[in-house]
Amino acid sequence: MNRFCLVSAVALLGMGCAHKSLNVAALDTVQKPAFVGHILKNAGPKVTVFTDDPSFREGLKRLEPAEGNRRLANWLLKGLPQQELSDGLRSRTLLRLEHEAPFRNAADPSKVARALGIFLTQEDADMKPNYQALAELNVDSVVEVVIEEYGVRSAQGKIRFWMKGYGRMFRLQGGSVLWKRSFHAEEEESSLPVTDPFVMAKDPSLFRNRTHWILDTVAQRFAEDLSRGKRPAVAAPKQETSPAVLPSAKQKQPVVTEEDPL
Repeated sequence: MNRFCLVSAVALLGMGCAHKSLNVAALDTVQKPAFVGHILKNAGPKVTVFTDDPSFREGLKRLEPAEGNRRLANWLLKGLPQQELSDGLRSRTLLRLEHEAPFRNAADPSKVARALGIFLTQEDADMKPNYQALAELNVDSVVEVVIEEYGVRSAQGKIRFWMKGYGRMFRLQGGSVLWKRSFHAEEEESSLPVTDPFVMAKDPSLFRNRTHWILDTVAQRFAEDLSRGKRPAVAAPKQETSPAVLPSAKQKQPVVTEEDPL
């Protein structure tokens, strides 16, 4: 698949909801923005694979479908921490804008992280960040990308990844909003590979790679919104393929028994 045609693999659902177009005149007055990624503490992964789809239930043996969902979610969370998702969306959005004013003058991400401090720890993910702390970096506006929910569902033996959230740009002083867009992104059925959830539990890199497609698609749309001209697509990071039947060597794997498949 051509990595430059990201929307062909991911459907953007509801991208017009809660949309405030960019105020270009106000953007001209921005001198130093900061990019911040945020994910809600209980955003996910919300797994409904086994309750949605009877295709995989035989493999659960004696496990109830709801318990299978819970265990799969735990494995996916270990393989892809929540903060990696929000930071991935932040960095991908900035990458597409880094050569355009005023975003080429964006505050150093490491300094932004230190200024926000406690906000960047997962335990405090639902706390409202103290964005005024960014004033010490001479930041005058914030581009905030937020993941509210994400997860995995299934139908007819095909696992589908999805994500919901929003992006917005606002002034640090006064809080006036220059741009906002909500999103609901989901893999298109025609592009879905056959994925065994029991293999995915042993090798969460399969989950990581497919989630990256969603992050790239949403970042592309955000960048197009924030640009004065439509941005060229940026190639997705090279995805590492993992053996279909072998677990990752870097992560301790569960012992699979006849009664305990996950």
